[in-house]
Amino acid sequence: MRLTPDILVSTYDMLRTCAPFRRWKLLHSDDVVFEVTHRKHEFGEYQDIPPKISVSANNKTMDELVRTMAHEMVHHYLHQKGFRSWHKHGALFNRAASLVCRKLGFDPATF
Repeated sequence: MRLTPDILVSTYDMLRTCAPFRRWKLLHSDDVVFEVTHRKHEFGEYQDIPPKISVSANNKTMDELVRTMAHEMVHHYLHQKGFRSWHKHGALFNRAASLVCRKLGFDPATF
């Protein structure tokens, strides 16, 4: 699968309509920058200023892409809520990620 920014936007928009994301009031995709990278050791990244979600072309399947986007959307949510440790995989992240995994059927071990 060849990733493009348009595919990233579409994936974000689709997830935004699903629980729990629809209740989280995440930014509209027009207000987020989407970028395809070629990083080998990082599937995705969320940056805060400006809000930007980068996804590596190493995501080879739709399943990997959706899980990676959902993962970065958890970081985005925590940042929007004002949590200082939004960029870490600590207790706050794990609670939100666990909810996403339960609602969307992701395996927490691969999230």
